[in-house]
Amino acid sequence: ITRNEYQDFELWFEYRISDKGNSGIKYRVQKYGNSLLGIEYQIQDDAGFPNLPPKHYSASLYDIMDRSNSILERKYSPAGEFNVGRIVVQNHRIRHWMNGNLIIDELDCSPKFANAIAQSKFKDQEGFGKNHSGRLMLTDHGSEVWYKNLYIRPLSGMVCLPR
Repeated sequence: ITRNEYQDFELWFEYRISDKGNSGIKYRVQKYGNSLLGIEYQIQDDAGFPNLPPKHYSASLYDIMDRSNSILERKYSPAGEFNVGRIVVQNHRIRHWMNGNLIIDELDCSPKFANAIAQSKFKDQEGFGKNHSGRLMLTDHGSEVWYKNLYIRPLSGMVCLPR
């Protein structure tokens, strides 16, 4: 977990996951009761979990949203090979990329986002997803995951162009 909190930022990273591995990168992490929770860029071996719902796929907003574009095809390297991830959070806009493909492009202040949280396992966590800053955290679910070339760039004061 980072020492610093981040509000608007860009995080670029390379990762690989073991066979049937499950991990992720959480951001806007805050304490909820006795737990540290945050919105998560899911990282897993999707082929190892064929029965999970799509909102648990790699690069999703874990347990909240699968993807913004229903016709988008996920292109990721198989377990054991490196993928490139990117998260950009700026002016209420959350974007996730995987290997250059935009997977998530959502506004955290939209009714769609609020409804997705209300349908998630986080629905009983008061204020979850509404905080606009927090720490970054690498998750650990007991499987091996490798990261390299992690770069974070605060985006405070920068203007986000409308989509």
